Amino acid sequence: MKYAWLLASLAALLSGAGCAALGVRPEIQDVRGRVTSIDMQGVSLTFDVDVKNPYPVPLKTPNFKYGLDIDENPFVTSGSAANVDLPAATVGTASLPVQIRYADLWALAASLRESKEFKYRLHGAFLVTALGESFELPLEHEGTCPVLRLPRFSVKDVDVSEASLSSARIDVDVEVSNPNVFSIDSRQLGYVVHMGDVQLGGVTASTLGEVAAGGTGLVTLSGELTAKRALMQLARGASVGNVKLRPTGSLGTPYGAVELGGSP
Repeated sequence: MKYAWLLASLAALLSGAGCAALGVRPEIQDVRGRVTSIDMQGVSLTFDVDVKNPYPVPLKTPNFKYGLDIDENPFVTSGSAANVDLPAATVGTASLPVQIRYADLWALAASLRESKEFKYRLHGAFLVTALGESFELPLEHEGTCPVLRLPRFSVKDVDVSEASLSSARIDVDVEVSNPNVFSIDSRQLGYVVHMGDVQLGGVTASTLGEVAAGGTGLVTLSGELTAKRALMQLARGASVGNVKLRPTGSLGTPYGAVELGGSP
């Protein structure tokens, strides 16, 4: 019995060596790209590579080399060890992370500055050593990746009510346009609103929720005007100036919330 483990291991190795001798080799079965995070500075991609290991022993941490082309322009090249052991006699998945900064995209091609998404091509190879043999497994994958754009806000109407010598209620109807190729969720957004050089206090927003890719929605911002100079202008029937607003809080995306900073 004490030799059973040794005999089983030897049999497995001989079986694996037989596989290699018969031309059975590891192979890449699938490559998938996914966005793991996105923000105002850039986007993170992860490429999941499924590798079939036909041998009865695991393949220890293969190396890989790869390049990423964006809009047919070489963007990055790298080589390192994949942080995974490929299990015996089955398919294992190795993940290759790539960080893309928008500043580097703009430097790569001026045409990308206004793009809502870009095309990429991953190419390279896994370098695997098993049972005394070395294999180079080519990999390639093409896809598109989004670029985060802030929604656009257009003031459609301003209504003044409950005006007195001390305060006035201001309601601002704002159209929210989503220029992205994915939907956005505005429920965690806040707003800083100015009328001319006067900031409204206690601003609240009606629920807008999700805005589809390329779509629009309408939100009403309500706040209180207390500046005496502005109230006097309103009492005389004059406008207090153009409405300007700044979004704060966080913007929901399919890849997680994006913090815009600041507080309402």
